[in-house]
Amino acid sequence: FDQFFGEGLFEYDLLPLFSSTISPYYRQSLFRSVLESGISEVRSDRDKFTIMLDVKHFSPEDLSVKIIDDF
Repeated sequence: FDQFFGEGLFEYDLLPLFSSTISPYYRQSLFRSVLESGISEVRSDRDKFTIMLDVKHFSPEDLSVKIIDDF
């Protein structure tokens, strides 16, 4: 899951991959984790379930919410 999907590339995104990556196809940005931008948060309390998600890439028409079971 890439929280920064669709935001474009920075110069440091084009740097060579390090051998310590999880997978050759996945590399978390070196600097984006430091930025305070679009961090998602999920909370599950005893009586409620809350998701805060940055959806700035989408228009309201692109979004829908589906609730299943008792949540």
